[in-house]
Amino acid sequence: MRRVAPPILLYLLLIVRQSIAAGVIGPKADVEALVQQAHSRQLATHPYWLKLMHYQRKTSAGVTTQLSEIVSSEFFLSPEGATNPAAELAATLVAFFEPVGEKSDTHAQCRFPARYQWLRKTLDWGSLEPPRIHCQQYSAYTMNDQIDSLSLVYVTGYPTNPASFYGHILLKFNTRRSLVATDLLDHSLNFGAAIPNNEIGLVYMIKGLFGGYDGIFSHQHFYSYNHAYVENDLRDMWEYELTLTKDEAGQIVSHSWELLGKKYVYYFFKENCAYRMAELLGLVIGSPLLPDVPWALPETVFEYIAVLKRNGVPIVREIRWIPSRQNRFRGGFLAMADHQRVLTRQLVDGPLDFDEVGYKTLPATEKIAVIDTLLDYYEYRIITDKKNIEFKRAKQALLIERAGLPVQTSAPAGDAVFSLDTAPPHRGPLPTMVRLGPIHNSQFGAGSELRIRPVNYDRLELDAGRIPNSNLTMFDLKTVYLDKRLRIRSLDFVKIENFNLPKTPLPADGGFAWDFKVAYETQNLACSGCMIFNLAGGLGKAAQLTQHWVVFGMLDLFAQTPHQGSGSLGALPHIGLLASPALGWKSSVILGRQSYLNGSRANYRVVRWENRFGSSRNWDVRVSYEEHVAHEFLAAVSLYW
Repeated sequence: MRRVAPPILLYLLLIVRQSIAAGVIGPKADVEALVQQAHSRQLATHPYWLKLMHYQRKTSAGVTTQLSEIVSSEFFLSPEGATNPAAELAATLVAFFEPVGEKSDTHAQCRFPARYQWLRKTLDWGSLEPPRIHCQQYSAYTMNDQIDSLSLVYVTGYPTNPASFYGHILLKFNTRRSLVATDLLDHSLNFGAAIPNNEIGLVYMIKGLFGGYDGIFSHQHFYSYNHAYVENDLRDMWEYELTLTKDEAGQIVSHSWELLGKKYVYYFFKENCAYRMAELLGLVIGSPLLPDVPWALPETVFEYIAVLKRNGVPIVREIRWIPSRQNRFRGGFLAMADHQRVLTRQLVDGPLDFDEVGYKTLPATEKIAVIDTLLDYYEYRIITDKKNIEFKRAKQALLIERAGLPVQTSAPAGDAVFSLDTAPPHRGPLPTMVRLGPIHNSQFGAGSELRIRPVNYDRLELDAGRIPNSNLTMFDLKTVYLDKRLRIRSLDFVKIENFNLPKTPLPADGGFAWDFKVAYETQNLACSGCMIFNLAGGLGKAAQLTQHWVVFGMLDLFAQTPHQGSGSLGALPHIGLLASPALGWKSSVILGRQSYLNGSRANYRVVRWENRFGSSRNWDVRVSYEEHVAHEFLAAVSLYW
């Protein structure tokens, strides 16, 4: 009895025959057999094919379908390719046999090398040979297949730019050094939102939250990203070289070529650079690189990949620190002996006199250390004050002096022994937190507090892998059970604090301390149901007395929704101390007075004393006292993951 071909196979064969009839491809039987073979092996539902096409299951009205996350029509060879994996597979096989036109780089084999390579390995092509094509642009992208390894690069957070609060990820293609003398010439892959020039931060946040931008893969030489992030933005980078095989690296490189310029819907919290880079690496890495939660953080990808092993071998071969221009001069300064530091400060204070006895009598190696540190310092000053001509003159004089010294570096690039307490991102604080403990309020008596924070860290958490003593949180929810009622105490939509502390005595190292907060919170600790919206920000100054003691003073201004004559505008000047008196203990004390510029409410004293006990990344104990009209004590346990 003759078997009847299933409808889907007939449909796929119809695609092939239409192409043959149009004179697009030849030999009919062979191409039909290839499509039939792909269907019999169920390649259209193969996990690798679904990953290549970025299909996701979508359920509507009880019907489950596949829908690609890529919205660019040019990514698909079938008109139904965005929703039909089988149709796209058949159209792809057909397209591989199309004759080569005037521009070979537009041929399907050149546009979709990852598809082509996988189907060549997966199917039995027999004697069937598609056209042989030289893909010039793709060959240039892969450096003629001379990419030895891949590195995942973490760019540290940039607190003044909402697009970079939580850092960024790049993928670097490490080319053989016999072809490329420096890694700055390696190709690197980037994923980000296509943001119009001069877009303000608030607009970015709103549009980014709700999918208002396209997300796009792009590539440049690594020096372009190094210049943008390390030199201009003064952000460190951490390079994690991966132990992928050459074939695995090739799969990722070839698929990244297919993705260049293709559009996704970009979401700030989820479908961002962390999500897309983890997805791309997931093509060859069998383990997940992100948890199944509604947000994706760059540092979490590094948290996962740093502990990942395959056959007992860590997937991370090496970690390299690439310090910012600011941290380079800081590191160079701290690495020098005391007499070199004194001389460096004298040369900065002026005049820049290389005939000064203290400098002339130095050995050449010590002169190099001083000059290299000063070059980094004045490059930093030029970046932060581009209009100051004196900084450019000082740089020119230093370059002339440096040209007369031996060719050597004062400190190896990427050397992390600068006494800057640097640590890679996977050693930083874990972002998600739940805190629970008893409280006692002078107005309402005993109760309990539950606090949930999806991301990221507060000023008392471990300082490794982040800006020390800073605060960066979003959607930090605090609830209390008091007076037999469960209520919201506060919801911080975003809260940022940065002391901007100097690491050296050189002028302009560091700057103003600042903070910013948007919250829905109680008016004070003595009222019930007195919720207000609050927008606050301030400037101040912080000073590091010792390695473990920081003092600061701030003037915060705020605007709020009024409540019972409270007024809508006010100020909160305050002073504080941040200290680590002993191992595993960090403490913060704030004393201030809240004043309203309008309304009938009196001024209130504000006191906060918070303590963290414990040195684990996974838990700590918090003990605090707060005074804001009422007095409140808290003892709680925090869990992090």
